[in-house]
Amino acid sequence: MIKISAGPMVQRYAELFDVPVGEVVAWMSSYINEPANWQKLQELGLYEATEAERAESIKTYVKDQVKSITMRKAA
Repeated sequence: MIKISAGPMVQRYAELFDVPVGEVVAWMSSYINEPANWQKLQELGLYEATEAERAESIKTYVKDQVKSITMRKAA
């Protein structure tokens, strides 16, 4: 089981999307550690095979979303 913490990027993501930090952490943790909750993605071949791959994927997604939004706001 991979544990997610509410680091600066997770906190910023929560702030930008107006979602409680705990909810973001729970969502990320579910994606990584609970494959049964993500059957549709598995059926579509869009769900990574290992916890480590899923952790990297979701962290990259959150980081990219934060960068995308903050860059647009700065422009």
